[in-house]
Amino acid sequence: MLKELRKKKKLTQIELAKRVGCHRSQISRLENNENKDLTIPALIELEIALGLEEKYLVNYFADEYIKKRKLHK
Repeated sequence: MLKELRKKKKLTQIELAKRVGCHRSQISRLENNENKDLTIPALIELEIALGLEEKYLVNYFADEYIKKRKLHK
């Protein structure tokens, strides 16, 4: 989902990483759902960099986390 949003804005991983203030590898891990240490401030920075509405990514990743927890119970 994040990769599609980034590409829609015609940004490379490097460009998005610079806007957010992180390394390109962090963007790659996020796009591949491999980052377990994602913080709310980081999500907000991504939302701003991608021009998304407030809490869009926060809610998305919270929902994904809840789904995974339910699967492992």
